[in-house]
Amino acid sequence: MSSSRWTRTLAGHTRRVGWGRSTLRRATDRIEAATVLAALALAVAAVPLATHVGTATYHHDLAVSAEQTAASRPAVATLLRNAPVATGDQPILAVSVPATWTYPPGHRHTGTVTAPEGAVAGSRVAVRITPTGTAIVEPMTRYQAWNHGGMMTMATLVGILAGLATLVLLIHRRLDRARYAAWDAEWRQVAPRWAQPTN
Repeated sequence: MSSSRWTRTLAGHTRRVGWGRSTLRRATDRIEAATVLAALALAVAAVPLATHVGTATYHHDLAVSAEQTAASRPAVATLLRNAPVATGDQPILAVSVPATWTYPPGHRHTGTVTAPEGAVAGSRVAVRITPTGTAIVEPMTRYQAWNHGGMMTMATLVGILAGLATLVLLIHRRLDRARYAAWDAEWRQVAPRWAQPTN
């Protein structure tokens, strides 16, 4: 693309977004155009920021999972009650059920563990316990950490975009009120001239 054609194209885009030397452009138009361009720039910058948040969340979850795994050991618990069964359309993937387990040898513990839906009393489920014998939630898997990081990425991006959209809308409404006030003032100046009879 030649330099002259590039200049014409850039000038055309500039006029469309509200910047230019046209006398019909008001200060409010230029402010609104600048606001939209700034919001677009921030929206583009929000993508790497949201990605950074998701990546940091993923690595944090992996670190916590590694610490929990190192500070606990696998064990087997016996359910004391039947696990509930879903009655609606949404299935229950896992539920909390009273259970019992032994650790260290000879020391019986009772507490709540996570069991699959529909598991019957007397079923044996795998759990993780601390050195004191307390059952803990199963450490997060790599897939769960990745899924959590992805959700945080999307939540961050959607939150930023929603905030920018709200800000642009508020500024647009404020500028519209300023435009209407300016038009009313100009009309009050022009209207008497139009009302005067012509010879």
